Amino acid sequence: MSDSAYIPDDARAKRNVAVLVAAQAILGSQMPMIFTIAGLAGQTLSPNPCLATLPISLIVLGSMLAATPVSSIMQKYGRRTGFMIGAACGAIGGAIGAYGLYTANFYIFLLGSLFTGVYMSNQGFYRFAATDTASDAFRPKAISYVMAGGLLSAFLGPQLVKVTADSMVIPFLGTYLGVIAVNVVGSFLFLALDIPKPKPPVAGAPQGRSRKELLSDPRIAVAVICAMVSYALMNLVMTSSPLAVVGCGYWGPNLIRNFRSLPACRLKVMCDVNEGRLAHLHELYPEIQRETDYARLVEDPELHAIAIATAVPLHFPMARRALLAGKHVMLEKPMAASVAECEELIAISRRLGLVLMVGHTFLYSEPIRKIREIVDHINKKYVIDPITKEKRVRYYGYGTSLGANLLGLYLCHSKKECPFDAATLLAPPYDIIQNYEQFYNGSFPYYSYIIG
Repeated sequence: MSDSAYIPDDARAKRNVAVLVAAQAILGSQMPMIFTIAGLAGQTLSPNPCLATLPISLIVLGSMLAATPVSSIMQKYGRRTGFMIGAACGAIGGAIGAYGLYTANFYIFLLGSLFTGVYMSNQGFYRFAATDTASDAFRPKAISYVMAGGLLSAFLGPQLVKVTADSMVIPFLGTYLGVIAVNVVGSFLFLALDIPKPKPPVAGAPQGRSRKELLSDPRIAVAVICAMVSYALMNLVMTSSPLAVVGCGYWGPNLIRNFRSLPACRLKVMCDVNEGRLAHLHELYPEIQRETDYARLVEDPELHAIAIATAVPLHFPMARRALLAGKHVMLEKPMAASVAECEELIAISRRLGLVLMVGHTFLYSEPIRKIREIVDHINKKYVIDPITKEKRVRYYGYGTSLGANLLGLYLCHSKKECPFDAATLLAPPYDIIQNYEQFYNGSFPYYSYIIG
């Protein structure tokens, strides 16, 4: 690389752009990795829940403080040196963060976040470096290509989190070790960067406007304010929303385990009236808060969503209360004890713009597809509801309670416009022919429940 006068050559510029796109994709993947889990890790280490997202704030602070020094280093020593220093700071930030997790020290963890901010600031110069050796015609494309590399990092980062978040006994430690590896591997890319060092400024040359002069320009002031607001919103969106699981009996522990394993999920509270169950689960997941009072849980302003895995009669009153309190709700199946209750919950969620979800499994498995085939071609009967006078569809299946459960899984997603019942007949499959007439006249013993 020569420091002599340089005439832009797009062949060289394209090679530099390729390097910078790869750097944006590989090195840049650490930012979604850290932004995904920093708040979750902070929650496990913070002495106060209100400080859980402080690591993310320190990343932004580190980026702000590092912007001017990073620019000066690149001005004096060149882009390659500046980018190598940025990758080194990213690796140091990952190492300090990993050590903070290992020692369960929140303040050490915060220091690692501050170093990560240095890399974040450094990464912002990739797009500008792409123009250093480009012709006037190629510069817009060069910037666009490097920015497109950020899309690759947005995909790669979360995938790395999935692989590393629970790879070690200490949650998220594997992710921070992965950040170190990303920086080490990515730093080798800059060996192929061919950008000359800028010439030192000539004495008496224009120095540009001061910060005071820049901020006094209304256009710049508006741009800064818009950036502040949009960046705050971006961080709000990227930060995991806290949720709670209610009901820690049969199925609730499965939800707790699965929610906790999701890198982008922050499980804040587990709730049950059985303190013994809560104590047992707290031994397994000490970072999750315990609560026995559902009313107090619903009123928690920080809580954004509630997953309900209680007995069926409690689904409707609990879900209704949560929705009216502005919480998104997931219900275990069946959704409620009656069609009317289901319809009321749906109406409330639509009116308030909230998510209402029923936790069905195996929807696209082969047994469910077979049940769909049976339901659609054999056991279907239209009846008139004696109260509402609306046409209903009654489906019949055969086998055990598991058969009714599987039948219900399909029926809940059958896209039918009218309400329906699901029933399982206490008979083996080979009796279906001889009992066929009894299916229709209702004389064959069966039990049913409203699906939704």
